[in-house]
Amino acid sequence: RTLQAPCGALLEPLARVVSDAGQPPDIRAAAAHAIGAIGARRIYEARFGPRVDPPMRAARAAAERALRWLAAAQREDGRWACDGFDRDNHDVGVTGLALLAFLAAGETDRGPAPHAKQVRDGFAWLLSRQTPEGLFREGAGHTHTLLEHAIATHALAELIGMTGDDALREAARRAVDHCVATRGGQGWRYTPKSAESDTNVTTFMVTALRIADEGGFAVDPACYMGAAQWVRKMTDPTFGQVGYRLPGGAPSRPEGREDRFPAERSQSMTAAGLHCRILMGEDPKGVEEMRKGVELCVETLPVWDPEAGAVDMYYWYYGALALFHVGGKHWTRWNDAMLGAIVKHQQPGEPPAGGSWAPVCVWGDSGGSVYSTAICALALLTPWRYPRGWSLETKPPTVWAAASAALSDAAGSPYGSLRDAARQALARCPGRR
Repeated sequence: RTLQAPCGALLEPLARVVSDAGQPPDIRAAAAHAIGAIGARRIYEARFGPRVDPPMRAARAAAERALRWLAAAQREDGRWACDGFDRDNHDVGVTGLALLAFLAAGETDRGPAPHAKQVRDGFAWLLSRQTPEGLFREGAGHTHTLLEHAIATHALAELIGMTGDDALREAARRAVDHCVATRGGQGWRYTPKSAESDTNVTTFMVTALRIADEGGFAVDPACYMGAAQWVRKMTDPTFGQVGYRLPGGAPSRPEGREDRFPAERSQSMTAAGLHCRILMGEDPKGVEEMRKGVELCVETLPVWDPEAGAVDMYYWYYGALALFHVGGKHWTRWNDAMLGAIVKHQQPGEPPAGGSWAPVCVWGDSGGSVYSTAICALALLTPWRYPRGWSLETKPPTVWAAASAALSDAAGSPYGSLRDAARQALARCPGRR
């Protein structure tokens, strides 16, 4: 019955129940589940809408051809593999990306989705790779463990949000807890508890946690606070460029491939940083350094030029997510360029090759054709993935709870000005009102 009421009118009181330690555990769990159902209604409904939108008909058609290619490329055990395309073993990561592409098109593990079996088998394989601690991993000694875990966690949280499948919540809970537990510095790096952070893994982690948070999974607010500090630290306030590991620095490149893919042809970390901050409730229209970052992206539009090392599908993916939320002329310019770069260079015909994109991008040697095809499909499906501005409408419930707790402490301060300001803010905080 909660789904009959306006979403905004329900989220705040439900969030108060979830954050109230005095409530019985079963009541708090029910409120969290209701938040998840409402979140699904709010952010996934466009995926189940009309299949063809006239201005984006070419994008949708290309994405659906990509899904047919991905379905044909799936292994018998349910995974998508890099090694079959002479690439490294990042099967957890590319399987997560492939599943996110199907979900973005409104296809879940149940009918009448045309690829329900492929989605079902893909998630079954992912769950078979989950350790008791919650980590999704392919094998020991893997160098990109947390990055791939974040992608898999994101995919599982979206499936639960779209279907309400309670049978998967325990696995997702463990995956989310592992994300939280492995943060070391302000953000994340590739290995658990690293004292260092980077913008790449941090953005993937924040995305996974934010989607899980929207689905009713409690997330330690310190994760958002630390990530926000990291991305702001990495942002050059003069130009708005976001660095990978150095403030305003260059994007990451595979070792030995820096000359092949010039850093000046991409603003991948700037786009990722913008997306990360938007997810945490910052509006690029109201933050000067974010506005500058948007302009940098629009000045560095997608172009299919492999000879110049300009194909960066990772950048196009995050650029689409960030600029779609900005909207207006910035999104129009970006989307026009992106469609020209992606749609026109999709392999013609049907599988085994037709519908894919050649992995001639920065990270193509790592992910192969599964990576390039899944991430291009996701970029094309951006307008259907999440409604514009959804993350700006409400902060995550756990963020409100953390703010409430901090303000409660300040409200007892012996310093009159701090105490009075905290009490006034507390009265307006959804976590306690």
